[in-house]
Amino acid sequence: MRTFILSLASLVALATTAAAQPLPTELWAGGVIVKVDTAARTVAVRQGASDQIYTLAPEAEVKDGKKTLAATDLASALGQQVKVKYTADGATRTASKVTLHGVPTSGAAAAVSAAVRAATPATTPE
Repeated sequence: MRTFILSLASLVALATTAAAQPLPTELWAGGVIVKVDTAARTVAVRQGASDQIYTLAPEAEVKDGKKTLAATDLASALGQQVKVKYTADGATRTASKVTLHGVPTSGAAAAVSAAVRAATPATTPE
């Protein structure tokens, strides 16, 4: 009987601990790509007046329409609108999918895009 009560108490304690741990939440966000760090696998997306940093998961899917891109291709997408599927675990945002939607043509997003593209040096072939 004593073993049963101890087992039951341990089970209740384990269930309480597991319930106290918040599960990562899957979310979506959108904005304009303002910075990409290919070495750190991060992308900064301007949403309104703030920049949000997303770390690309190792298996992250990057899409431009139906075309699948490599994560390193995001470096050439500065100034484009983007939609990001991510999980949040505390302050860490881990992106599992990034979808490019092209360069915005109107509104605040277009102004941000133009400023980012103007500040980005043009690459020249060597």
